[in-house]
Amino acid sequence: MTTVTRDRPGQVVNGTDAPEPRQRGWPGRSGVSARFRILLWCALLVALALASSVVATRFILLRQLGSETDRELVHEVREVDQLRTAGVDPVSKAPLVQTDDLLQVALSSSVPRRSEELVAIVDGAVVGTRPPHPILPLERNKALVASWSSVTSSTFGTIATPAGTVRYLAVPVALSTDPSPGRDVFVAAAFLAPEQGSVNRTVGTAAVVGLASLGVAILLAWLIAGRILAPVRDLEVATRTVSDVDLTHRLEVKSDDELGRLARAFNAMLDRVESAFRSQRQFLDDAGHELRTPITVIRGHLELLGDDAGEREEVRGIILDELDRMGRMVNDLLLLARAERPDFLHAAAVDTARLTAELQAKASALADRTWLSGGRADGTVVADRQRLTQAWMQLAQNATQNTGPGDPIEIGSCFRHDRLELWVEDSGPGVPEERREAIFRDFARPSGAPRNGEHFGLGLPIVRAITEAHGGTVTVEDGRLGGALFTMHLPTGDPRQTDQ
Repeated sequence: MTTVTRDRPGQVVNGTDAPEPRQRGWPGRSGVSARFRILLWCALLVALALASSVVATRFILLRQLGSETDRELVHEVREVDQLRTAGVDPVSKAPLVQTDDLLQVALSSSVPRRSEELVAIVDGAVVGTRPPHPILPLERNKALVASWSSVTSSTFGTIATPAGTVRYLAVPVALSTDPSPGRDVFVAAAFLAPEQGSVNRTVGTAAVVGLASLGVAILLAWLIAGRILAPVRDLEVATRTVSDVDLTHRLEVKSDDELGRLARAFNAMLDRVESAFRSQRQFLDDAGHELRTPITVIRGHLELLGDDAGEREEVRGIILDELDRMGRMVNDLLLLARAERPDFLHAAAVDTARLTAELQAKASALADRTWLSGGRADGTVVADRQRLTQAWMQLAQNATQNTGPGDPIEIGSCFRHDRLELWVEDSGPGVPEERREAIFRDFARPSGAPRNGEHFGLGLPIVRAITEAHGGTVTVEDGRLGGALFTMHLPTGDPRQTDQ
């Protein structure tokens, strides 16, 4: 039982349920133009790059701010160390004996910024600060002061306050001349909020500028994508315009990039399709004419058929002959149709010398001609022996149709340049150069050849189909005998592995 094949998705195909076609890409994006998708991806990539650059810039600036703040704190503390080393007041030139005096001189000689605060601690108690009105008086935080008083070495730290993050450097200070040393500490602190606010404003300005640039980039990308995809739109219009009635439309090639090569490939495809359609129409016209002739002959004889037994027998012979001719034509057409199928050839190892000898013997029975041997190729090839014999015999039959009794015809084979050549050469009128390509097309005939009898114009197309199925070519040229030399050029390897 034969199952009806239907090719719509989800319906029965060869007795099984056809799977739904797989969709690629984002679900539900049908109808979204390629231009919009390109723009969207570009916008996403640029936005991601912009956001990454803004975050990275803020991080780098904050890191630089932290490093610069630490350098400023170290600078403030180094002034105290310089006073301790000098041991005298730089203004009064009085010697500094007690640590309390050292800290007071250090505070009086320092000019901290508005965002900084210097604190002097003696025996756990704050003895002085600078500037007089800091952003937030840190000395009022007893726990913080106690923590500073307990340091035994230079200590960096960061604390959170109502005024924002504060970075500090606490350094214990002691003079060797101090008769009563205690827990004396000098602290330099910096409020980071003002500088961080400046960084945030800078980054915010950069982000706004970046967003504006993103908008301009999106607009330019939209225009550029439209220009780049213009050949694709032309291709879309061309595919809707081309039909089996009008195949003349071609794309204008404006560049040599991928889209330009696509346009050239599309035009080349249209050339091939147009040629195939033209050949198909010509083939149908010729086939219809060829088949119409025997049908007309049969109909005419049947309409005039009388009661005479002799006449009936004569008409019967004519009808059978015409039916045989139609059968041969149909068989030839079927052979040409099957030539594109992968099972057209049944390849095996073929002894070329033996094949040539057999062909020469078979051809000698075709007609009363002087059959000459042109040599035999000694070797083995992978080919379809029966198909090669069919094509080679067709060339021999063709030679007999263009020669007379006793005329010489040569058949031979040889290996040349890693290819096997099988040829038939006759002494007939030859083939004009302008007709050498046309004779291999369906129903092509030499000028003045009849449309009846054995000659349907399908012999040489069959030879070409068999030769090309083997991965070879067939040519015709002037021969040494004065007529045409037909040669099949075949590869020596497996034809099933030959690129078609």
